[in-house]
Amino acid sequence: MPVRIATEDDLPAMVSLIEAHRVQLKEWQPRFWNPAPGAAEMSKQWFGHLISQTSNLGLVHESDGTIDGFLIATIVPAPPVYDPGGLTCLIDDFAVASDDLWPSVGEALVQYTSGWSKENGASQTVIITPMAHNEKMAFVENRRMTPSASWWVQDN
Repeated sequence: MPVRIATEDDLPAMVSLIEAHRVQLKEWQPRFWNPAPGAAEMSKQWFGHLISQTSNLGLVHESDGTIDGFLIATIVPAPPVYDPGGLTCLIDDFAVASDDLWPSVGEALVQYTSGWSKENGASQTVIITPMAHNEKMAFVENRRMTPSASWWVQDN
């Protein structure tokens, strides 16, 4: 399964994947994940910025010439009140074309990231995962990752 570094040419496919994911997110929590007007264009600009930075890793996965997954990882310090033993590899923007691809495409993307994160001093990896996304939750649990936090939302 070919994983490669993302380029500017990949941005439309990456945005398309995240926009499809946002449809699911809005169903699970309509207020918190209500896309702002122009969200797709903002994502394109943000992803472009992130993948242009040498301190970040942007990856895509291609099958039969089609991008069916992407991941953006950032190395960040832990909050100063915690000491996990090094930096953190934070994976927030991470999507696959269909939920049945988490064990294959998702795993290939995270495997590639694992070596990169260690080379860049990360002692842990954090993957942001919506609690209602059962397939992605199963993916991270199968990787023997443990939950550390959850966000709870209430209308005011």
